[in-house]
Amino acid sequence: MSLDEQDNLFQAQLNKYKAVSTKLRLTENDHVLDLGCGWEGFAIYAAYHHGCRVTGITLSHEQRVYAARRVAALGLQDR
Repeated sequence: MSLDEQDNLFQAQLNKYKAVSTKLRLTENDHVLDLGCGWEGFAIYAAYHHGCRVTGITLSHEQRVYAARRVAALGLQDR
């Protein structure tokens, strides 16, 4: 994967999530454990784009609350 110098940070993150998802060959039958998930960027990407279940673990209460709100806003609570 090459990073186009015109890509901003957001697009670079999406490119990374897509590359990881492709390497893992994620499907709706998979369950991903995301240790140190932080703000849940990859977890949300995987659930939204591939339909897989994701369990994210973070030590930060603030990150967990923020991520739970994002997941709910996208209707991904079952994922």
